[in-house]
Amino acid sequence: MSWMNIFGGSSSNVAKPNIPATTALQQQRLKQIDTLKSIFHSVTEVQRDVEYRVTFSVGTSTMFLNVNLPPQFPNEKPIVKVSPPVHHPWVSDQMVVTGCPALNMFYMHSSLGKAVQDVVREFSEHPPQLITQPTTGSQPSMPSSGIVGGYQPSSTYSFSGYQPQVTPFSSTGYGGVPNTNHMFPMTSTSGVTPVSSTQRNSPNSDEVPTCTSQEFPELNGLSLIELKELNDNKELLEEFVKSKLEPVKKLQVKKEDITKENELIARNNLSLQPKFEALKHSILTNHELQSSLTTEFAQRSQKQKYLSEIYSISSIHTNMELAAAEADQDSEAIADSFLNGEIKTDEFIQTYMEKRKLCHLRRAKEEKMRYLHTHF
Repeated sequence: MSWMNIFGGSSSNVAKPNIPATTALQQQRLKQIDTLKSIFHSVTEVQRDVEYRVTFSVGTSTMFLNVNLPPQFPNEKPIVKVSPPVHHPWVSDQMVVTGCPALNMFYMHSSLGKAVQDVVREFSEHPPQLITQPTTGSQPSMPSSGIVGGYQPSSTYSFSGYQPQVTPFSSTGYGGVPNTNHMFPMTSTSGVTPVSSTQRNSPNSDEVPTCTSQEFPELNGLSLIELKELNDNKELLEEFVKSKLEPVKKLQVKKEDITKENELIARNNLSLQPKFEALKHSILTNHELQSSLTTEFAQRSQKQKYLSEIYSISSIHTNMELAAAEADQDSEAIADSFLNGEIKTDEFIQTYMEKRKLCHLRRAKEEKMRYLHTHF
């Protein structure tokens, strides 16, 4: 006795599950997933046929690309997200890759593996900047190189009886401002060199130049008082800018040259105005002539079409056939009148011969037209 018979069934009667046939879209979807797995061996399947994770390294950091496949993929482009959060031109604020051309122009015949490979290659050639997230509840650390709130730290190498010397302007005095020039040297991106603290605190600071400018060397020889006067007096500042600053002088000269050039062009355009008006009048006249000739051409074309239909070979053949039949009927009517004694013999012979002659002439022409109509 088999186990199947114990539970009231047989192996031949076991119902097989109905597996739906794979659609063309699902086949394309599986092919795209296979391209991803063939290029990246570190692919993790988060959700079957929906989400996959690619792990790769950039320098000493490990990064992940979460590849989300929409329901209509590959007709819809995939959504690739980056983790951990980074700064990169290809990545949006939501950590979605939006700058990859292969992903933006993705369609059914693209390769998902190659598109994701382009993102990994971009991150390898231009490493993104990781966004550091502060720990919740952490307190800001006290600066080790300065004094905050009158607190003076003791030296880590101090011993009993050692006291650091404090000068009135020392950066380690109580309530002082830490001197960090040795850690962060002051540089200038605008070509202006800052004044040292010795010059700033000197007794004649009003007479010492406050800055050294590479872009505007005219300001280098001015004292602080002169700079304040320029700042407070707009007329004096405008006069100084126009007369002293070389870039402004060059700009003014260039402006005057452009103005003169524009005046010459304007005068040349005005001198061409009579010629322009004459050509404009000629164009209007020719346009009116063209309109009248177009109307006349349309009328004559219509007349030519009407005459072509009337004097066509088929039309002439039909009319000639009708005229020959009409002449034949007239001759038959004359013969009947003669037999009935309505007309005399001389009149009969004359009229009958004319009608028969006309009838045979028209029949000959009708046969010729029929030949032409049939063969040409």
